[in-house]
Amino acid sequence: MYTTKKRTLVIDLSQHNRIPLDTTPPESIKGLIARSSINRTRDTYWDIHFDFAKKVGWLIGAYCFFKVWRPARPQAEAFLQSISGKEEALDFPPVFDLEQTRKEEQHVVYERSIEWLEIVEAALGRRCMIYSSEHYMKPLLQRPEWHAGFELRPFWKSRYWPEHPEPGEWTSRVPPWDGYALWQCTSSNNRPDTRAWYNKRLDLNYFPGEFEDLKRFCEANKAGCGFESIPEPPSTPSPIADVDAEKAWEYNRRQDMTTAQRLRAFEIMSVDPFASDEREARAIASWQLANGLTPDAMIGPKTREVLGL
Repeated sequence: MYTTKKRTLVIDLSQHNRIPLDTTPPESIKGLIARSSINRTRDTYWDIHFDFAKKVGWLIGAYCFFKVWRPARPQAEAFLQSISGKEEALDFPPVFDLEQTRKEEQHVVYERSIEWLEIVEAALGRRCMIYSSEHYMKPLLQRPEWHAGFELRPFWKSRYWPEHPEPGEWTSRVPPWDGYALWQCTSSNNRPDTRAWYNKRLDLNYFPGEFEDLKRFCEANKAGCGFESIPEPPSTPSPIADVDAEKAWEYNRRQDMTTAQRLRAFEIMSVDPFASDEREARAIASWQLANGLTPDAMIGPKTREVLGL
């Protein structure tokens, strides 16, 4: 990244931040990354924050707060829907907010993360930026073979710091990255000028360069730099590509089946009973498709009849 001692201030907001919309913000703030979706829900203040950023001349970006225990595709689609019509106006890379707030197997977190990133990048033609912390990312990146899924995407680091990060602190402690695109160093709004404008908690982030550097970083992302290695979506979608894993999981758990019957069904369909929801749904749907059934991953009466249960 840039070696200049200049830093550019960027804030991030969600519906929990009610900034004073009828006032002029400090000139030190050059950009805003606002939450546009959380899980499959639209952030209620996304449009308000977007319009305010445009009014005051800030660079603008959008992020999705990803829930790792939920399927990736519905969350990716909700994010894309939330920014629909505003894609060309977004300056920052689309942001994937990864915070492992529940215990999940690392391979499940990795698979869901990559699925979300690939869906959004294929739709927008831009690299995403990953927001996370050393605490969350280090366990996930202990396996070197997983580095390729992240290393080409810029990293927005969350690590709180007493003051503002010094230039020597911008080297990465999270392989495979050797630096950061943004550093969220506080949530306490500890700058006098931002505190005078908004006297509440506020996340402050710094880009390691001047404002012109930040604009070039955003422009390069909008131009698709580094995008050539992202696989193109298949021209003919798989019949099981749109299986709703969450809906199927809930449906199957409501069925009047004993544990022995469920395990027998999984054995016949070659379903790993310890697989993630998405893998389980894909395996069931694949078996249904091969046996002339609707590939919806739901073990309903027709599926059970073919299974002999």
